[in-house]
Order: sequence, then C-alpha cells, then structure tokens
Amino acid sequence: MRSVKGTQGQDLQRKKPDYGNNRGLRNDKTCLPDETIAIIPARGGSVGIPRKNIRDLGGHPLLAYSICAALSAGNIDRVIVSTDDVAVADIARQYGAEVPFLRPTSISGDKALINEALHFTITQLYGSMPKALKTIVLYPTSPFRTPGLVNWLTEKLQSGFSSVLTVKPIAVPSGDYLYRNGRNWVTVPTAGEGRLSRPYGIFSGFSNAYPARNYVHMVKDELALIDIDMPEDLELAREVVRRGFFDVDALFSKAKAGQELPEQALARTAF
Repeated sequence: MRSVKGTQGQDLQRKKPDYGNNRGLRNDKTCLPDETIAIIPARGGSVGIPRKNIRDLGGHPLLAYSICAALSAGNIDRVIVSTDDVAVADIARQYGAEVPFLRPTSISGDKALINEALHFTITQLYGSMPKALKTIVLYPTSPFRTPGLVNWLTEKLQSGFSSVLTVKPIAVPSGDYLYRNGRNWVTVPTAGEGRLSRPYGIFSGFSNAYPARNYVHMVKDELALIDIDMPEDLELAREVVRRGFFDVDALFSKAKAGQELPEQALARTAF
C-alpha cells in the first residue's frame, strides 16, 4: 500500500497496480506493426509546476485533455501514456489511456531526452522499431488542441508524409542570424518578421514507412498555443476555462472515457 496526500493533507491509501511482464501487450489486441499510436509523455516530476501533468484544470487533470483529444480523433489505434509515476499511470487509465509499463527513472529526469522515452516505449511494445508504425506525440502541456485538429494531422501522417509537425511563427527583425551546428556556424538569413518558426508540442508525428517528406502546420490559434510550463501559464489556462473560451464538456463527452475521475483520484489532482 502506498500513501498519497490529498488536498487537505489526509493520506489516501491505494494499492500499487500490477503492470505485469507482458511487454505491453493488451489482453484484447496484439501489437500491430502498421498501426497508428499516440504517445503522451507525462513524467511525474516537473520543475516549474510540481506534479504539473495531473494538476486540476476545469475539473479534470491536465493530462486528461490530451488523452481525450487523441481518443476522440477517430483514427488513432492506441493512446499510450509514457510515465515513471504510479499516480499519473492510475489517472491516465481512468481516462481510457493505456499504461502498459512504467518508464525507467533513468530516462525520466529533467535532462532526459524525449527521444529516449519514445524509443523505450516503442521497443517495449513491439520489440523493435516497426517500419510501418505511425507514431504521434502529444505533449500534455498543450491542453487546448481539438480532436478535429488531431484527426486532420493524423490523416496527413497516414497519407504518406514521413513527419508532421506543428509550429509557431516567431517574429524576428530582418537580418542574418547564426547558429552553431557542431563545429561550424551556419548563417540563417531572414527577410522580415514571421519568417522563422519553432516546433510546438501540440502535435508531432513520424513514420519510417514513407520516403522523407515533411508536412508543417503553422498554428495561429492563440488557445491552442497555450503551453503550460510555469504557474502563470496554468492560471491563464484556468481563466480560459472559467470564461468558457474552450468547451471542456464537449471534449470530454466525445472521448471514450469521458467521465470524471472517482472522488479519491480527483483528490489527488485538485492542487
């Protein structure tokens, strides 16, 4: 039994779930090497906001928004949460995601690379990196993506693009900029504001089934671009929900597991 502190400081006793030794195979379906999977990386720790991925947002833990968007997209075969934390795993399962195993702590710290977590998850599930597999990564810190956007970008990945990315335009003054590439410095000229973009964790997909061909979707929706990293970001997201700018009920009613967590689990998320 493990003791977890509730919102009033009381101990909430719960038994650690048995994840088994089945390399992640589900009881109802074997792993298919040509399927489309969504992986949501959600470690238990966080620097800017403690326990960020299970903090309350509009009556649901932050993590649940990404789970429900993926479940509701309609063209994703499996939704898998990659975590090192038992409490996060419990909550993810409550909302319908798979957590077939826990991620090792060695690849779950602040300095761990996301590619390490993805490689571990995929090889645990399939024993290798299947060439025909289509993998989508949804960061839980972007709660306001819609199932429609996830569906549309997933279709792009399934239609023959080797990678699909969401980016945000960056306004920079005109001029030449330098960045270091190994031992060399490379010049990046710009001809006006908005010519540069940076990847955003709203959606990223990749597959080795197709020749190298990239699809980049520039996101301009201010709600979708909200990325929760610091306490002020979480407060902004909560204000968006309070004012009804994002339809939380619609998102969760469409999901397969669109039910609120049991009272005990909610107590663990209501920070």
